[in-house]
Amino acid sequence: MELQKSSNPAMGGFQRVSHSTSSSVMTLEGTTQKILLLISLVFIFGYIGWTQISPTLLMPILIVTAIIGLIIAMTLAFKPLW
Repeated sequence: MELQKSSNPAMGGFQRVSHSTSSSVMTLEGTTQKILLLISLVFIFGYIGWTQISPTLLMPILIVTAIIGLIIAMTLAFKPLW
């Protein structure tokens, strides 16, 4: 009897992955660089939004971005390969 077997149907979709020297391997350096890039973008656009946007435009921009975010979330929920 193999220890890795499961009768759980949700676990049936997983396949064994062989370790290879592919360039698509996640590394600590690549992860750190991407996190720093995303944090930088958040701070830059947060600063722009905090200082440059007129208060009269704040609510329309908030509504538009909420709708776009909802559309993206629903699309990725139903089509995760996109």
